[in-house]
Amino acid sequence: MGKRDTVYQLDKDPRACWIDEWHLAPAPALVVVPQFVDVYIKNNRQLTIYWAIRQILHPDSDKNILADELVNWVAWHSDKFARAWLDGYMAEKEPLYYVRLPYSTWDEDEADLKTNFAYLQCDITSDETRMSFSSKPAFSYDFKSELNEATIKSIDERYWAFAVPVEEGEGC
Repeated sequence: MGKRDTVYQLDKDPRACWIDEWHLAPAPALVVVPQFVDVYIKNNRQLTIYWAIRQILHPDSDKNILADELVNWVAWHSDKFARAWLDGYMAEKEPLYYVRLPYSTWDEDEADLKTNFAYLQCDITSDETRMSFSSKPAFSYDFKSELNEATIKSIDERYWAFAVPVEEGEGC
């Protein structure tokens, strides 16, 4: 049975209408939203779309004022926000980086300095950082080597100069 042979019953009544799959309209493409919009939608699903947009653009008190980034995005992309809220969405993946710091060691066999790399790791729950001295980023349940730009810069701005993008499928 091929794709053109698939049919759907629209009602439980056997005399009800049946429709061929090829007569169905394709599903709408999901809109792509930034990560901060994804977080807002996930945390506020209990609201209606009206109250969600109202809370963002016209907060009812000073305590409910949201990040300028979210307010500006929704103000300029209200149609995308509504489609994301109602039809579903895909969140943009934030780029991740390794922080590779070079260090030198003496190689007795070659009688020369050898450059190795240490990887910065961060425990997101405690903001503790450490260096992993290995040939590649080490896996750990507590410490993460794959960090976003904001995390790297919050540890120390100078680490950003050593940030290397994580390649697709390369992670720990």
